[in-house]
Amino acid sequence: MLRYQLLLATLATLSHHAIAAVGITGPLLQVAHADPCITQTDSGELYSFATNQGKGKTAINVPVAKAPTLRGGWNEVTNKDGSPYDALPTPGAWTTFVTEGDAKVGGPDVNQLGPKKFVMYYAAQPKGQNPNIKHDIKCIGVATATTALGPYTAAEEPLVCQENVGQAKKGTGFIGANYFKDNGHQYLVYKIGSAFDPERISRTYLQQLNDDGTSIDHAYPPYKLITSTPNVNHIDKDHDQNDTEGAALVKHPNGGYVLFFNGGFFRNPDYRIEYAINPSSDIRGTYTRHGVLLRTGNYPGDSGQQIPIFAPGGADFVGTSNTDMTFMAYRNDQGEPSSHLTSQRLLHAAKIAYDGNKITVAT
Repeated sequence: MLRYQLLLATLATLSHHAIAAVGITGPLLQVAHADPCITQTDSGELYSFATNQGKGKTAINVPVAKAPTLRGGWNEVTNKDGSPYDALPTPGAWTTFVTEGDAKVGGPDVNQLGPKKFVMYYAAQPKGQNPNIKHDIKCIGVATATTALGPYTAAEEPLVCQENVGQAKKGTGFIGANYFKDNGHQYLVYKIGSAFDPERISRTYLQQLNDDGTSIDHAYPPYKLITSTPNVNHIDKDHDQNDTEGAALVKHPNGGYVLFFNGGFFRNPDYRIEYAINPSSDIRGTYTRHGVLLRTGNYPGDSGQQIPIFAPGGADFVGTSNTDMTFMAYRNDQGEPSSHLTSQRLLHAAKIAYDGNKITVAT
């Protein structure tokens, strides 16, 4: 009996270590999956939603992948004919999808807000903009569905646009909507501005939502979390090169909040995932940069191997976890870091470790 109990204990320990994987796993998919959003339903299913694939009327607005576990079994969701499934077939009457067949949908974020209530936030190009200008003004839309997979039905009007925040300029990016719930309140984190903006500055804001999660609580104005640090000569790799985007907000295990975000321009090798910490219990406190979580280089994998990562970005976390993270990174067909950016951005997973103000990939 004792030998049997020891065997069970050993198996339980091995099982625990297998579940509590560390390091980086990836790529989890061999198809493009940029700006990934990880969503876990109440039943435990995992989905990842990504920025649009393709151009024009054949574009897939929001492609989806599905898996039974975070680190394995990921597959692209397809239609019966094998073509990629689109979770948002119609981005909204307010978008250029109506006039051009393409709204340049990007940075989706999907969350389950209640039984049979799934909400998607996304950036898209409003009507009246030139669809041929890649970095034209965008707004954030909201769409709902009764299942995680959708399809999602877009609201008739955008949730928020630049003019609501005081920046309505040509070339201004508006991407990276991220939902966060804390102390019974719901928030949306988003970025305005880019290196293509006349000011060459981007800002990340926190906006409180109403209880329905699909409308803005106008009693609370947008709160600025961080501003990009200009680097005109693009020499210092620890500057943001005038851009910060793709923010994800989580609770720090020691109290306060951590804002993960991308620094730099996504087509440069110095594109990376940084983090800023607010030690206060007030979500509208001061967020101070403390370091870089991931940048181009080799990182320990979950099996002890080295995983080559190139220009990582798009951090997101599973549910309320502050350690189970997904992100995107460029890889070429040989599995080595790409020296050019013709390869696709692929989905990866990582386990995050906290040591005070130092945050790293767990090893």
